[in-house]
Amino acid sequence: MDFGQIKTETVKQRAYDIKPFKRILIGDPSYLEKIQAGTAADAKRLKKFVLDKKITRSRSKVAKIEVKLVHSNMEILDWDTWEIGIAVVEKTDDDEWHTVIMETLFDNKYHPELIDQIIELGCDTANFYVSVDGKSDEICPGADGTYGTAILYKHDLATFVSLSLSTSLFDEKDIEKMIEYFFEVTKKSDWENAEEE
Repeated sequence: MDFGQIKTETVKQRAYDIKPFKRILIGDPSYLEKIQAGTAADAKRLKKFVLDKKITRSRSKVAKIEVKLVHSNMEILDWDTWEIGIAVVEKTDDDEWHTVIMETLFDNKYHPELIDQIIELGCDTANFYVSVDGKSDEICPGADGTYGTAILYKHDLATFVSLSLSTSLFDEKDIEKMIEYFFEVTKKSDWENAEEE
């Protein structure tokens, strides 16, 4: 049965400037256990759904998070999600360069010629583990399957993580507490209404 095309509308959004972090690990807890204790074949297969990224500190970085409340509908179905984007980009003398890279990633686009790896973050236990510089917790997206994507640029030019969480499980305060727990926030904007995508 064809339910038609999914239409999305960004209802509101908010930005957080954060201190660049050194390491981020995201994955199904069972995947992480099997990668650590399993065979080379298991590790190779499961690593396709896990992000374990150390951010090199040899160059200056800028980091930012954007949170969007997105309404989606498809025929008779409609739902709301929190779309969370986390970006760490190499800072250069040309402010325009890293600004363009960051804005492109937050628009769910990327520069194909700069891509090193794209990871579809998934889980089989309806849970995923997050650790940022030693601060860790498990998050329940409500179901198995894909809950986000990680985009890694060559030469550590940029790391971008997008996560999608249902508003039926997480409210605005939950999202803010989550961000302020995992990351060192240096500045945050007010909520802004957004136009249709």
